[in-house]
Amino acid sequence: LAATGKMTYILSVIEEAGFSVEIVSPAKTSNNKTYGAKTVDIGKQSKLVLFKTLPWGSKIQHVISLLFSKLQLILYILKHINKDDVLVAYHSIYYAKIIHFLKKIKKFKLILEVEEIYFDVSQSKTEGKAENTLFNDADTFIFPTEFLTEKVNKSNKPYTISYGTYTVEHDRKCKFNDGK
Repeated sequence: LAATGKMTYILSVIEEAGFSVEIVSPAKTSNNKTYGAKTVDIGKQSKLVLFKTLPWGSKIQHVISLLFSKLQLILYILKHINKDDVLVAYHSIYYAKIIHFLKKIKKFKLILEVEEIYFDVSQSKTEGKAENTLFNDADTFIFPTEFLTEKVNKSNKPYTISYGTYTVEHDRKCKFNDGK
């Protein structure tokens, strides 16, 4: 809910500035069902593009599903993003190499939304290298704290800090049955 709320807020700010937004979700299913691609209107002048998913049952299906998701993202960006476009990307190790590769080819402006540094948790040198390459590729950043600005933005690129949604969330009437 927190990530959805923040992305909804960022979408609303971009729309209020007079721009339309196309959110592309290369999310994959985690069950044994196939879901078709679709486009959904969201916001005032924006839409959400959902890619087709493949079943994720066996290990082979899992690998094929992941590769299919990445392939759809590559093809979508190649077809729909131009040199003068701005791509706002959520910082993800999973797509870091794809974004790096496509930025070299398409020369779009990249605004990277960074919520955390994955290397701090994983300590994987391969992931750390991909993460740093993505940080270097970014033209601009969206950070949640000054700390991340200092740690990530070594080249002093333009950035903004969004501490949250700056809106009052409605009560979702959620209750947890954990006895606390």
